[in-house]
Formats: sequence, C-alpha cells, structure tokens
Amino acid sequence: MGKTNLLHTWIAALLNGKVTRLVLFDGKGGVEFARYSQRSRCQVVTGELAPALASISAEMNQRLDLLRDARVSSLGEYNRGRGEGARLERIVLVIDELAFALHEPGVEEVLVDLTARGGAVGIHPIVATQRPS
Repeated sequence: MGKTNLLHTWIAALLNGKVTRLVLFDGKGGVEFARYSQRSRCQVVTGELAPALASISAEMNQRLDLLRDARVSSLGEYNRGRGEGARLERIVLVIDELAFALHEPGVEEVLVDLTARGGAVGIHPIVATQRPS
C-alpha cells in the first residue's frame, strides 16, 4: 500500500506541474490508475505493456537522433533557446506491479534500454513491484 500511495503522490505532483506527459501502466487492470485516464497529458495502460513500451522506445530513438543532429547531450540543452512549440516535453513512465508485465516478450530488454538511455532525452521510467525477484 505504501508503494502505490507514493506513486499517486508523484503522479499528482507531475500532473500539477503541467509540463510532463505521463504513461501509467496499471498492473492491477485499471484499479489504481483509472482516475487519471481522462486527464490530459496522461495515458493509462491496463492491458499489455509491450506496445506502449515500443512506442516510447521509438520516441526515445527519434529524440536521440534530434539531440545528435543538434550536437547537444541532454533534453535541457536541446530545449534551451527553442520556442514553446519546438520544445520536447519530459515523459515519465510509471509502472505499478512490473511483475505482471515481465511475461511479455521484450519488456525487460526495452525497460533496461529506456532506463540506461532515456534520461538524456527526457524519458524517465519509474518501476515498482511487490516482488523484485
């Protein structure tokens, strides 16, 4: 119960900031994150996680190309000096109950990649589970 309450607190803070897009995986079938499904800048995933991860991974690769072409090493550097419409928003991926998604092919590999390379381009995974094994 404490883990999920912490996630809700972070989600509320990020939504109030209005500068971050959220992708929320609800391993409990929509029980925890359904309240956010109508919020702008928020996508709730209640089924398979793999398609959402594939989309985020593709966006990460596009952003890496943009940063490389701009000759910068971080989202902050990229956004600095750009107009409001040209800035890239941060994306926070919140996964509650990861254990329910690990059976899906490719999920673990994509999460490792997002965790290792996503921060530079403003993609930040938050992964929670009751069973870390």
